[in-house]
Parts: sequence; structure tokens; C-alpha cells
Amino acid sequence: MDINEEYLAAFFGRNADYYLGKWRAWQGGQRISFNGGAFFAGIFWVLYRRMYWVAGLIMLCLVAEAEAEEWLLHRFSFPLAPESQSRTIVVNVLSATILSACANWMYLAYARRKITKVLRTETSEEAILRKLRRQGGTSWTFFIVAAVLVVGIMGLICRYPQYFQ
Repeated sequence: MDINEEYLAAFFGRNADYYLGKWRAWQGGQRISFNGGAFFAGIFWVLYRRMYWVAGLIMLCLVAEAEAEEWLLHRFSFPLAPESQSRTIVVNVLSATILSACANWMYLAYARRKITKVLRTETSEEAILRKLRRQGGTSWTFFIVAAVLVVGIMGLICRYPQYFQ
């Protein structure tokens, strides 16, 4: 299904110009591009862009990666100790780089699915644009809730370290 740029702009919201440029490149075959917001904000960027299921999948992948990393380190006695800060930095930068390289592709695929779904259910142009504006764009709500949860959990860990060992 061919999606016109008016629908995309309605879905993207205030950053429409940036994402329309990425959409055109994506249509031309470019799948990987760097997204600075995703690199520096990580999962919070995904929540800000309202991709809640994607955020959940990323969290599962990060937990699985951490568990696999711990298992491998203990199983094969790698030279970097499990508490190594350098290992943590390398893993975090690598994870952020992978997310930032795939972020625009994920968001554009998400937008295409959402827009296609709206086009199947709505018939009037006005209703389509209204629904796309409501479903697209950004949301600070989950971003703020997630940030508060992270800060709260970190506070609990610092306050009661004996329970988190």
C-alpha cells in the first residue's frame, strides 16, 4: 500500500521533516541510519516515540543479553572480571550503537503499520488525519514514568544494597 506524505506528516508530528527525509531514503532502500536521540536516550527514546511493544522487546533482549553475558563470563572465565567497568561501558556503547542504527527503521516500520491500520478502518480524510495525529507523534508520559521508575529503583538499590546482591 502506498502511503502519502500527508499521512506520514500527520503521524510524525512536529519532527515530520526529519522523518519524511528518512522515509524517502527508506523507500530508496536505505535501512540503516544513525539516530542521536536513540543513541543517547536508548529505551527512553523508544517510549517517547510511543513504541511500547518494541520497548518491551528491547528490555527482554537486554535482560537475555545480561544473563548470557553473566553465564559466559562465569563458565569460561574471561579476563574481564564480572564487575569490570570497561566491560559494562563496551556493552552499553555497543547496545546504544545497534539501537541508534536501527531506530529510524523501527520507527518507520511502526509508522507504516499504524498508518495502514488506520487507512483500513477510516474512510474520511478528516478522520484519518485526526486519528493519525492522535496515534503518532510523541508522548512524554511513558518517558517520564520510566525515568521516575529507574531513579526510584536506583534509589532503592543505593539505600538497601543488601537486598540487591
